[in-house]
Amino acid sequence: MTRAFNIFGESLVTVYGGDHLSGSAFTSGGAQLGLSLDQIKITPRFHHRDVHTDDFGPDIPPEVLWNLADIRINMTLVHYDYDVLDTSLG
Repeated sequence: MTRAFNIFGESLVTVYGGDHLSGSAFTSGGAQLGLSLDQIKITPRFHHRDVHTDDFGPDIPPEVLWNLADIRINMTLVHYDYDVLDTSLG
């Protein structure tokens, strides 16, 4: 089970992208996404997968993949930029 992080109260949310987003709203580094109504909950989800090979038999993993993760961010935005949101979700 992972630990969730909370940012309490209203917050101005800024998102960052890489150089692959040139020509979009992220050309100058970060872009302001919008203003959150209340708390923001950030929940990392870690995944560990066995790497199976035939050298040790079909049921014995010689290695386990670690550090595979994604993050869930839950927030309610009351004022936001449509272009930045579309770029972030796309």
